[in-house]
Order: sequence, then C-alpha cells, then structure tokens
Amino acid sequence: MENSPIERKYKSALKKFSNFFKSAKQHEKYKFGYPICNSGLTRHEAKSLGFNFTTYMWKKSGRKSLQDFFIEAVEKHMQSLSSIAANRYLKKYQTNAFYSSVSFLQAYSSFEMKDQISFSSFYKYLGDKYKKPHRLSDLCDYCELNQIYKKEVVEYACQNGINEIDNSNFESILCNLSNLAENEELNEFRKLIKDIEYLDFHKSIAKRQREAYNLMKNTLAEDYILIEIDWKQKILLGLSPRQTNSEFWNQKTRTLLGFGIYYRLNDEIKVMNIDLVSSFQENESAFDVVCGFRKLDEFKAIEQKKYIIWADTGSHFRCAELIHYLFNELAREQIRVCLNFFCEKHGKNGRDQHFSLVSNFIKQESFVKRLACSKDVVDAINKHQAISNEHRKKLKLKPIYTRAFVLERENLNSSLRFFRKIKNIRLYYNFYNDSTFNLKSTILSDLRESKDISFNDRSETSENDRENMIEESIKNNFSLSNFSKKMENLKKLLNNSNITPNENNTQNDFEEVDEIEENVEIESCTQKCRECKKPVKFQIITLLNKKNQIRLQDIQLELFEHQHA
Repeated sequence: MENSPIERKYKSALKKFSNFFKSAKQHEKYKFGYPICNSGLTRHEAKSLGFNFTTYMWKKSGRKSLQDFFIEAVEKHMQSLSSIAANRYLKKYQTNAFYSSVSFLQAYSSFEMKDQISFSSFYKYLGDKYKKPHRLSDLCDYCELNQIYKKEVVEYACQNGINEIDNSNFESILCNLSNLAENEELNEFRKLIKDIEYLDFHKSIAKRQREAYNLMKNTLAEDYILIEIDWKQKILLGLSPRQTNSEFWNQKTRTLLGFGIYYRLNDEIKVMNIDLVSSFQENESAFDVVCGFRKLDEFKAIEQKKYIIWADTGSHFRCAELIHYLFNELAREQIRVCLNFFCEKHGKNGRDQHFSLVSNFIKQESFVKRLACSKDVVDAINKHQAISNEHRKKLKLKPIYTRAFVLERENLNSSLRFFRKIKNIRLYYNFYNDSTFNLKSTILSDLRESKDISFNDRSETSENDRENMIEESIKNNFSLSNFSKKMENLKKLLNNSNITPNENNTQNDFEEVDEIEENVEIESCTQKCRECKKPVKFQIITLLNKKNQIRLQDIQLELFEHQHA
C-alpha cells in the first residue's frame, strides 16, 4: 500500500466505511463498487481495505449506467419481435401495448449485443409497454359478434359517404342509410343494425346483473347469507405419479359442485368455500347436491333464514325442480330465498377462481400418490389448502376457509317429487318469495316492482316454450335467430309488466319488494285453516281464475300436505 495513491490519513476512514459495504445486501454492494473501482484502486488494494469484491462484481462495478445507444438497440430489437395490441391501451405511455412473440429470455438470447450487457439490464430497460402475450378465453359469443357487426356497419357507412358516425347510436346511422338507394346489401345491413340492438340489450342485461351481484355481496346484511353455486368440470380419478396405459384409458370421472357462502360477522364479510365431490359416476342433479349441502354442520353454523343465491343460467340451475325445492320445500322451514341468475355467457364469479386452485391441488397431489376414489380427491383439496394457509400465515395474510366433502348416495333425496313447470322460465333472471311465501319475480335483479309467476300444465305448451325448448336443445350451437326471439320476448315481458329499473340501486331486500305488492286477503274454508301456519301454494283467487288451469293432481297434493285430503 506504500505505492498506493491513497494517503495514509484516508486509509482508516475507508476501512470504517467498508463496514457499510459488509452490512449491505448482495445486490446493493454494486453501488460501492463503481466509485472505488474508478478511484484508481486495484481489486487487491480494495480488498485490503475491507471491500471483498469478487472478480465478477469488480468487473461489473466499473461500468457506468447503460448508455443511450444500448437502450435504443433494446427498443429496436423488441419492436422487431413484437406486434401492437389493438385492444390494450396504456394511459401511462399514451400508446398501445406491444405483445412479444417470444419470451423475454428468448428475446435476450437473440439480441446482438448480449455479450455486452446482462439479462437483468436488458430486462430493466424493456419498459412496461412490452407485455407477454396471453389468451382471453371463454368470451361471450354474442358480445364478440356485436363488435364484428358494428365494424361492418361503420365500414359500410364510410364507404357510402357517411363520415359523421356515432358508434354508440346506430339509429342515426340507420337514418343516414335510409337516404341511399334500395338494394339487397342495404337491406342486409339494416338487419345487422336490428341484431345490434338485441346484442346491446343482451350486454346491458349482463352489466345490470353483474352490478346487482356486486352490490348484494358488498352490502350484505347480518341476517342474510349470499350463496354462489357453480359446477366444476369433470374430475378424473386414476391420476398417479406413474400411470400405466390401462390406468389412463380406464380413468373414471366425478363431478364437483362448489358453494361460496358469504356472510357478515363482526362487521366483516367472510367467505366459506364448500366443495362436494360425487361418490359415483352418474350425474346427479343440482337439487340432490343442494339438499346434501344443507345437511353439513359447517353450513348450519352460519345459516340464516334469508338466502340470496346466484348461479349461471344453465338448465341444471334454472329449472322447475330446483326452484320448487328452494321456494316450496324451504318455505316449510320459514326460509325466504332470492334466486338470481347471471346473464347467459356472463356467469363468471368467485367459484371459477376457486376451481382453478382446486385443480392445482388435485394435480399436485397426483404427483405424490394415486387418486383412486373420491375420498382421495377430497383429502387432496383439504391437505393442500391447509399447506397454503400455513404459507399465507407467514406472509401475514388471512387464511382461506375451504372444506371438501364426499357426497354419498344415501344422503341424496330420492323421494318422488311433484313440481309445476314455469312458463317462459328462460326469460326470468330473478325469483323470490314474498312474506306469504308466494313465488314472484322482478324479472331482473335490479328492479323492484314484481309480477306473479305463470305456470304451465304438462298438457299445454305455448309457442314461446317451444322456441325455448329448441334453443335449449341446440345450446352447443350458435343461433342468433333464437337469441333475437328471446330478447324480443324479454323486452315485451318488461314492457307489459310496467317494470322500471331501480334508480337507487339498493340491495334486493325482500321487505322492500313486499311494500309494493298489493295486499290480497287470503280467504279460508274453515277456522282450522285460518289457524294453520303452513305456507300455502295456491290462493283462492288463483284457483278461481280459469286462465291458470291448475291441475287437479297439484291441488290434491297441496291438500294432502295440509292434512285435508
């Protein structure tokens, strides 16, 4: 050190300064390297003062910040590998995002100057506008078609000299097109504009149902519970770390019905995840699973007398059998239900996110042991949720309550059930029972004025019902004609009922709807009937109305339940 340019009086100061270097984290030590390396000291001289730089650290520390021509080279390289994202705009950069066609590591590998900069420097100067490509799946067919139709109409209008176009008001475009000469192409575009009206109406229903769902969940009262219900895709049995050919082809399937129960406790909304896995291969109905779900001790601990239920519009949920159970059989226990449905193809909720975790739990367990039965699947879900909660505890996060159970065949309600079919059931997105446990509907969940539900006998089927049956039979096919008829029937139903949206957008409370209903006096036959506290299915006014055409079998069943048969 005698030949060192450092004077003796600075040597002790640098040795004390090296204590900060030693206490710094590994990635922070580079900050000390640049000024020491450029001071004229060699690596061995710096080491004698307490700065123990490795050869790699000493080599990298002597560099300045990345020069501008490197940054420009990274930008040009990424632009050559990326394409602009037309549907993703970044307000921070006032430009569209760019989707890279390769991973960032592959982009660095093909970079011409990769020998001069590290991958961390390359990644640092990429910028936030370059994104990894991803797939948007499970999109609504109708909404996607709506965008295509609108683009076609706008392009046709521009080609015919209509420049002032309001994309939100296609009625104005239709008025401008009326000035053009009549031809087949013009008539086709008029039909497109009519279809756009139905598609926009579908989108508005989806938005209103989603807003009603969010509002009900966020403003949940203490005497309510909100239940999400959804089916999971088939679960395969027979997965194992070493799977033979015969095991793969002999895999059996099980179904899983998930429940998300939201309830308020200590002024905080909590959620309980309940997963029921079937113990047999046949597909059980939603009615059977809901019956088994209510028998669980975990649910009974938080159960209230008022249910708010949300589900998708699948035929397993929006069916007369499940509605009969929720609004007739639960009424005997004085439980009031408000059943709501998301709009078609817009039924995503918290269950879908939870099911992705369930799939991961099952996959992870299949790497350890063979999943031979439903009990193994249930144990895998409970085991990995407990492991996840231990990790969340270390991160100071709240645990997630998830319990999985096997739905045994003996727990299913296999008794013979009689229920009435609801007329045009596919037009309703809301059902509830009033204070006297009569089934009613506000059609949409954000409305307040209700209407009585009409029923169909098995002997009669209206034209609308036939259309609905046809639509249900081709649910896997895309048919806009049936969709347009349904939207038209829904508009007529809303107009005939004189129902208007709820401007206050408050929670769908049972009592709030009851205040609007007319108070109809219930007539009785005897004093014994007046003292009967069991909910009645038919009122005298309903029986006297010949248009209802109630079957004698249903009346006899009702009398039998009240011990008058």
